[in-house]
Amino acid sequence: MNKQVYLLAIAFLFLTLVQSKHFRRCEFARALASSGVPREFISNYVCLAETVSGLDTDIVKKSKTNPKVSNLGIFQIPSSEWCGINGKCNLPCEKLVDSDVRDDIQCAMKIQTAYGFKNWPKWLTRCKSNDSRDPNKFLPNLHNCGH
Repeated sequence: MNKQVYLLAIAFLFLTLVQSKHFRRCEFARALASSGVPREFISNYVCLAETVSGLDTDIVKKSKTNPKVSNLGIFQIPSSEWCGINGKCNLPCEKLVDSDVRDDIQCAMKIQTAYGFKNWPKWLTRCKSNDSRDPNKFLPNLHNCGH
């Protein structure tokens, strides 16, 4: 295994053990609102995060198409394009797996602005349709969350 990949994996493991957080649905909706996510998009971001990470900040998954890429954090943001030295979100990758989701939200908003939610295949399969007849495709009801 490449020494840099090994060290990065150890760093992620250490950070996630120390600084990870599991959000509840309404708590995450409030975090989105306080970070400037437009109200009409909050349920999409909640659905996305529930689908890709279970609302956990410490999730790190290797890409199935490129093993050199990891998908990181509550939104499973690809490391290859969005974080690190040349990343478009201009933040270290380890910031995507800590308990402070403000920078994760800003990065996800940048991705959503550039590519839409279609950048996340699981959003397409689980969140895109709001057809109540299909229990596998729905946006969460956040009316009781008070955001």
